[in-house]
Order: sequence, then C-alpha cells, then structure tokens
Amino acid sequence: MQIVTVLSIALLVSILWGSQPVIHKHLITNLNPVTVLFFQTVVNFSCILLFATLNYREIYSDYVTKVNAYDWYWIVFLAVFTVFGTNVMYLYILKSNESSLVSALVYSAPVFTMILAYFSLSEKIDMNGIIGILLITVGVCFIAMNVSNTEDFLLGSKFD
Repeated sequence: MQIVTVLSIALLVSILWGSQPVIHKHLITNLNPVTVLFFQTVVNFSCILLFATLNYREIYSDYVTKVNAYDWYWIVFLAVFTVFGTNVMYLYILKSNESSLVSALVYSAPVFTMILAYFSLSEKIDMNGIIGILLITVGVCFIAMNVSNTEDFLLGSKFD
C-alpha cells in the first residue's frame, strides 16, 4: 500500500476516533452511559456480523487452522477488558468531565502502546520514539491545564 494511502486512512481513523468523545458526551448528557454502550454495541455487532458474513471463508479458515486456546485467552481478554471494560469506564468519566480532558488522557494510549510493545514484542524505541512519548505527555498536560475543571478532575471530586 502506498504511503499516501496509509497516511490518508490513518488520518481518517484519527478524525473518526477524535469525534467519538464529542458524540459520546452529547449522547450521555441525556442518556445513561449503559444505554449508549448497549445500543452502540448492538449496532457494532450488526456491522461486524455483516462484515463477517461477507468474509466467512477467511474467518472459517483461520478458526479451523490457526486459532488455538492461547489465542482464545487473548481474544477474551481483549473483549472483556480492553473493549468492554474500558468503554464502561470511559463513558462514566466522560459523563462528568470535559471531553477534551478525557479524550486527551485516553488518547495518550500510544505512550503505553510503545512501552508495552518494547517489553512484550521487542519493538525498538529510538530517539524519535522517546521524543514522541515526551511530546504526547507534555501535550496531555497542556490540554489538562486548559480545561476548566482540571482541579476537580485531579482531586477526584467529580467521582463523588
């Protein structure tokens, strides 16, 4: 795939992910986070079911020939903790805090991805990676200082 295509798709994904906190915040202003999560999951499952139906040969081939018990462990872990659990926590903190602060903290994930990949996948972190981690961290701090309820967020009063 050409670099322009990769960058364009990555930018589109970033824009769509960046719109989530705003849309979620709008929805959970009037709805319970569990309601939003439920209906979002129903729609998401419907899309996945359609996608899987169109790609059933590849999925069946992988299931029969490649997926083992260890893979199932990680699939369940991903589904329960990194998708369901994080979405529940995210929606509840978003309900009582500004979307720009919550999304800045949530989308600082590349820092943790880089560190975890270094230790678990032996991926390299060069000077550019270290500078990137520092810039993301400083950027999140600047965004947090820009938010009007940062002190309440950091002191925990929004969770009472």
